[in-house]
Amino acid sequence: MNNNQFVHKLSEVFHFFLDIQKPIADDTCLQRLLDILKEKFSDTECERGSQFIEQATEKIDTLEPSIVTFTLQLAGQEAQKEGSTVFKCLYETISNKGLWKDISIGTSYFDSLSQVAGRLDGWKWLMEEKDYVDQAIQSLKEDTSLFLHSSARKLVIMLLKKQNHSQMDTEEHKSQSQAAMCSLLSQDIHRELQQAADFPDKPLTLYLENLLSILISSEGLLQEVCHGDAMDNLLCVSLGRRSRSSSLCGEALLKCLCVCNERGNCKLDDFMKRFLDHSGNGLTPGNVCKYHKLAIQIHQSFPELAVSGELQEVVLLPYSIMLGGSPQSVDTGLLHTCRQAMINKAQCIQLLLHTTDSLAPKDRHLQEMLEILALTHRRMDMSVGDRLFSDIRQNVVDNRRLQLNLLDSIHHSIGSSVPIAMLTKALDVTMEVSSETCTHNTLQQKGFDCVFSILVVLASAPCGSEHVTSYLPLIVDQLDRHLVSTQWENRDTAVEAIIKLTNLHNVAVVGDVMRSSHIFPSAWQCVSDSNSYVRASAISLVAAVAKAPQLCDAFLSQLKQTEANIIQKLLEIIKTDSEAFPRRAAVSSLQAVYSDRSVPEPVVKKIFSAMVQAMADFDWEVKANTLDFWQSVSDQKIKCHSSNVPDYAADLSPSGTKRKFDKGSILSDDLIVLSQTGFCEAIISGTQDYDNHVREKSYRILQNLKRKIGDDINEKQMKKLKVENGDTTNGTHPTNSESELSTDSLTTVLHLLRDADIELKLSIFSGSSDEYSKNPLALLEDILSEDKDIEDDKFVDCY
Repeated sequence: MNNNQFVHKLSEVFHFFLDIQKPIADDTCLQRLLDILKEKFSDTECERGSQFIEQATEKIDTLEPSIVTFTLQLAGQEAQKEGSTVFKCLYETISNKGLWKDISIGTSYFDSLSQVAGRLDGWKWLMEEKDYVDQAIQSLKEDTSLFLHSSARKLVIMLLKKQNHSQMDTEEHKSQSQAAMCSLLSQDIHRELQQAADFPDKPLTLYLENLLSILISSEGLLQEVCHGDAMDNLLCVSLGRRSRSSSLCGEALLKCLCVCNERGNCKLDDFMKRFLDHSGNGLTPGNVCKYHKLAIQIHQSFPELAVSGELQEVVLLPYSIMLGGSPQSVDTGLLHTCRQAMINKAQCIQLLLHTTDSLAPKDRHLQEMLEILALTHRRMDMSVGDRLFSDIRQNVVDNRRLQLNLLDSIHHSIGSSVPIAMLTKALDVTMEVSSETCTHNTLQQKGFDCVFSILVVLASAPCGSEHVTSYLPLIVDQLDRHLVSTQWENRDTAVEAIIKLTNLHNVAVVGDVMRSSHIFPSAWQCVSDSNSYVRASAISLVAAVAKAPQLCDAFLSQLKQTEANIIQKLLEIIKTDSEAFPRRAAVSSLQAVYSDRSVPEPVVKKIFSAMVQAMADFDWEVKANTLDFWQSVSDQKIKCHSSNVPDYAADLSPSGTKRKFDKGSILSDDLIVLSQTGFCEAIISGTQDYDNHVREKSYRILQNLKRKIGDDINEKQMKKLKVENGDTTNGTHPTNSESELSTDSLTTVLHLLRDADIELKLSIFSGSSDEYSKNPLALLEDILSEDKDIEDDKFVDCY
């Protein structure tokens, strides 16, 4: 497309915008035009855009509102360009006429001013013009629109950040308007916080929520706001309000504590004494969860506090209550309040989750986590349960959310420093919780992951192999039971666990047990399962075994099959399975077998033939996996090494045997051998596929191939291919012979390598699929089509 055409058409569009009398039916085209102007035509349209903004400012009273917002957004984009001017007249006109009070126009108005504030001269101008700041603050006070509030907040935050980071941000250089803005916001924050603390039953005002969002993002404002009364009020509000307000107040409180910590620990220590004085902070069973979460955040943010030990006891209090303990440093009031809160199931689980999440990995709390996990199982030790309130204990039994959380933390806490006795206890508890056939599959999966990580650590520990040997048969028996579960999710989880166990083949004990057990036949039976996910997992087992040479013979002997039989089964699945998941897995498994095993030549030919046919599959991911196979074939057949031969044929043959195509030009045998595998037919099919993912992947493979054989491929070389490929009688072959077909395909591929602009095609595939992005002129023409009298009912609002 010619840029001059676009600029000429853009002038027509701008003129159309100035005269339009009704909203554009598809107003999303305005945003698309802004995007295209920013991405592709930032220079060519600059003059036209400036002229349009000036003309739109003059006609602002008669301009359609959507065009006003477009003008403001365009002015913001223009303001970000180096050397461009700030369209002060536009903003002054909007301000004087009060148009910023309109929700749509006001949102674009403050967004545009935020972009102006990003420039040094724009920021200085805005700070001197106090009206813009006052308008933003006034908008935040009014219950209008969340979008308008967001834009106004963004402007205020931008101005405060610029003020804080500017070289002018010193007392002697700070302007009156800058000081006035901070003072005004600081006074409003104190007033609103005091009112919220005095009336805890009332919800927070939107203005206070907006002010807290600004406070969190402005370091300079935090310096002015932070003192004892403000922090006490923030604590009071954070404990007494709904979750979103509590989160805002809690975050603001932590920011204030950071400022206090930077100034010195005196104020921070004073606040922490008040924080831990549970008689004076209004702690109740209803807000103890918020208090506990805040205690965790403070403990993690300030680990060097003088009251760190007492705070740690507060953090671990839910664990202590569940395990029947009574921490001495925690006062009885907090202990009683927390116990009362834990009678409620939701609060009990929330407190335990908070505690578990707060424990850092390797934090020496593995014992407590294991005991809590044991309490979640129905067969818990009653001697432990006798120490608990029965109404608290029943809240955690079979609670999957808590069990998953604990298993994940236990998994990350397992390491070489953990004593063997603790590791074996972890195995006992984890297997007990996740072993039953009725257990949910996500819990089983997390449990097996935890078990396998423990096994790996045990196997490398002194005297740990004995424990692995004793536990592995139990684990294999569990997996065997899950494989015949009536729930397909459990069968699928069991097969995936067997695959993970197979991947541990380097652990000698694991390999011995896998060879002596009969778990492989049980898992392989799932290849005929009624569920496609289970079949896919069973098929993937082949890939795992192929990468474990120590287990391959055991796998085949237990199945009483040959490698050729297994491969034939995979080929049948690719051709006949009605679901895509098994076909994808079969292709990936064949790639693993081909790459990691020495497969007889006749079987290899069958694999190649099937992989060519797989490129006609209806599922694009099957074809993508197939292309991964062909990429591995190409990497195996074509190797690139430095040499003195021309770039396009740099030592392609490791054997050193090369065929001459022209004087001074060499092409290796390897390229012809590659063509005889079916590689070329598969790649040609991929480049012509209807799916862009497949086409992109095919051209990626061609790009890699081109880098190896170079760009210097001429017509003479390609014409001699038939002669050089096994026939010296003018290149004649029997009609449709395999040799002729492979040579023709190679010629086609070489044509693609020589003639196709592969880099351009890949950039198109990886770029936007939006038609307007490819053809911006079409967008302008579509906008101008609005000028015609088209019936309103022809347009359908897709929203």
